[in-house]
Amino acid sequence: MHRSSINSIATAAVLIISIVAVPVHAQEEPEPFVTGNPLGLPVYPAADGDFDAISSNVKVYGAIYSAESCTYDADRGVIVVPNRGAPQHVQTNDAWVSFINHDGSVHTPRWIGVQNPERRAELTPALVLNEPLGSDISDGMLYVADRDGGTSRDEPSVAVIRRFDIETGLHVGESRIEDHPWMNVIEVATDCSNLRQLAVDL
Repeated sequence: MHRSSINSIATAAVLIISIVAVPVHAQEEPEPFVTGNPLGLPVYPAADGDFDAISSNVKVYGAIYSAESCTYDADRGVIVVPNRGAPQHVQTNDAWVSFINHDGSVHTPRWIGVQNPERRAELTPALVLNEPLGSDISDGMLYVADRDGGTSRDEPSVAVIRRFDIETGLHVGESRIEDHPWMNVIEVATDCSNLRQLAVDL
């Protein structure tokens, strides 16, 4: 057998061994959904649970951006404020929810929406919060009037009511209103024979 043939066989064998030896990585699990911490460090919840709250003699103001509504969470004693973030044609899924205290100081800068838009689709459950306007709390649920689409003149905007568990911040459902591009004020009514209705101010 010629030396060149032997070299070719040896090279092929090394390539096959190299291909077989490449480790196969398991598909990464989706990241669990977490909400943001109150003022302190770290803002993003730490894996080990360590958290240092801000000193009680310090007050911080701000953190609210382009908010159109707020609603009171009587259990926590805070005002819940959805922030619209960037417009849809600039950045989708950029909104967040803050908590503020009675005096207007910040309690939690980002409760829902601490993750950046690119990471939100990888959460379990995934988070979508685009441009929330109206909001209301009823029976342990935070309702926000949001919208999908509207990223360009050619893409229609569709109104969406999103529901979040007020204890955990988890997204638990949504209702699309295909005939309307967006909604402003919403209020949850409970006085219709055990039926829950959304009173919508269009």
